[in-house]
Amino acid sequence: MEELYNLCTEEEQQFIDKQLAVFADPTANRDSLMAVSNDQAIIKLEKRYVPQINPTISSEIGCDTLISTVGLRKLPVLLSILCLRPKRVFLLHTNASRYMAEEIRDDADVQALGLKPNLDTSLKEISQTNAPQIYDILQHEILPRARGKVVIDPTGGIKVMGLSLAAFAFWRRIPMVYLLGEEVKGVVKPFSERLTRVENPYDHFGDPDFTLLKELFDRGNYPAALEVCRGLEKTVGDPATLGRLAVLGWLIELYRDWDAFLHSHEKIEVPERRLGTRLAAIIDDMKRLHIGIIDAGQLSQNLEFLQGLENSWRRGRNNAEPYRLVDIYTNAGRRARLGQYDDAVARLYRCLEMSATLQLVTRWQVGSPDAPDTRHIEAAVGGREQLVQGYASLQGRPLPPPGSRWSLDDQMAILQIVEPSNNAAAVYRSMRKNIAGEETLMEKRNRSILAHGTIPVTEGEARSFDDKVRAIIEDSIGTKVFRRLEKQARHPILLIERDARMSVG
Repeated sequence: MEELYNLCTEEEQQFIDKQLAVFADPTANRDSLMAVSNDQAIIKLEKRYVPQINPTISSEIGCDTLISTVGLRKLPVLLSILCLRPKRVFLLHTNASRYMAEEIRDDADVQALGLKPNLDTSLKEISQTNAPQIYDILQHEILPRARGKVVIDPTGGIKVMGLSLAAFAFWRRIPMVYLLGEEVKGVVKPFSERLTRVENPYDHFGDPDFTLLKELFDRGNYPAALEVCRGLEKTVGDPATLGRLAVLGWLIELYRDWDAFLHSHEKIEVPERRLGTRLAAIIDDMKRLHIGIIDAGQLSQNLEFLQGLENSWRRGRNNAEPYRLVDIYTNAGRRARLGQYDDAVARLYRCLEMSATLQLVTRWQVGSPDAPDTRHIEAAVGGREQLVQGYASLQGRPLPPPGSRWSLDDQMAILQIVEPSNNAAAVYRSMRKNIAGEETLMEKRNRSILAHGTIPVTEGEARSFDDKVRAIIEDSIGTKVFRRLEKQARHPILLIERDARMSVG
C-alpha cells in the first residue's frame, strides 16, 4: 500500500484505510467485502491510482489495440484500459454482458483517453462456450480491424471465453495480459490489482516452429528455413513480431541467394545479385527494430566479404580470384554438413581448378587456362621444347597444342614443371597416388555420380578431399589471407535458443 499512499492525499488515505479494514477482519462476510469493492468512491479512486501503480506496463508492452473479454464486472476491464491506454479497444461480450460492455465504452475516464464510442471502442458479441466461433471472429473480424501493437486481455468473462482468447494469443503470438489481485473470500481487494503480462508457453517450453527454423538455417538449408518463416508469418498476429519475421525472411533470402552464387550473375543489373547492398539494408533494419538474432560482428564480416565479391567480379568464364575461391570452399562445407557429399566434392574439385588457375595467372601470367599464354613459363624452363619434353615425361602424353584449354591435370603438371617445389602440385600428386592398390582420392571423385560414375561419395572421402583442397588453397592465396576470408565468408547461426522465443529483439 506504500505506493498508493505516496500518490493519494491524506484524506483519501484515511478513507481507504477505513474502507479496506473489512478485508483484514476474519469475521467479515462476503457481502460486506463486495459492498466495499463496489463502492463508487472506491472505484473512482481505483481508476485514478491503479494505473499509476502499474506505471511501466504500458511502455513495456506498447499497446495500440486492446482486445478484451467482458463479463459481469466492468472494473477489471476498465482498469486494464486505463493502465494500457490503447488507441483502439474491442470489447467481446455475451448477450448477458452486453450492458457491461456498453458502460465500459461510455465510461468518462475511458473517453478521456481519447477513445470515441463506436469509433475507437467497438463491441462484438461472442459465444460463451463455442471456442471455434470465438476464434473465427478474432481471426476474420477483429484482427483485420486492429492497428499497431495488439494486446489481448482475457481477464473478464467466463472460462471458455478466456481460454479461447488465450489460445488465440498464444498461437498468433500476440502479447497477453491478465489483471491479478489479492482475493479475500473470492472478492478482489481494492488497489491490489496488478496488470501482468502472461508468458507465452511457446516461449517457455520451446516453439517448435522457431526451433525448426533455427535448425534449418544453421545447417544451411535456407529454402526450407524460408518456408517455415513464411508459414510463421501466416500465424502471427502481433504486428511487431510480424515485422521482425519479415526482416528475418529477407535475411534468409539473402543467404539462400548467396548460397546459390547469385553474386556472380552475368547481368549486373539484376537486383538479387547485389548481395552486399542488400545485406547493408537489412543490417540497418535490424538496428532500427532492435533485432539481435545474429551476431553483429559476423554480419559485419559477411558484409565485408560480399562487398569484396561484388568488387572483384568480372565478366568471363574463369574469374579465378580469392573471394570466389573461398566462397566456393565454404559453400562445399555447407553441402557436407547437409550430408550432400557428392555436391561438396564437386565444389571442392572446382576449388582445385581455381587454385591452379590462380597460381598460373598471378605467378606466370598465362592469361587464362582456356587459351593459355606460355611465354613466361617457357622462358623459366629454358624454352618451348623443354616445356614440351617435361610435360611428356611427367604425364606420358603430349602437351596440349597452343591455344588449347588446359584441364586441372594439365595446370597442376605445368605448375610442377615450372616450380618443382610447388606445394599445391605436390598435394595434388598425393591425391592421385595409388597406395597398396586402393583407389586414389581423385579416382573416388571420378567415379562419383556428379563426375563420371555412379558411386556416391562417403563422408570420410569428402573429409579427406576437403583436407587436401584446403592445403592447396592456402598455398595458392596464403594461409593468412585464406583464414581471414574464410572467417568473413562463414555463414552465421541464428541466436534463437532451444526455448525459441521470437523475442528477436
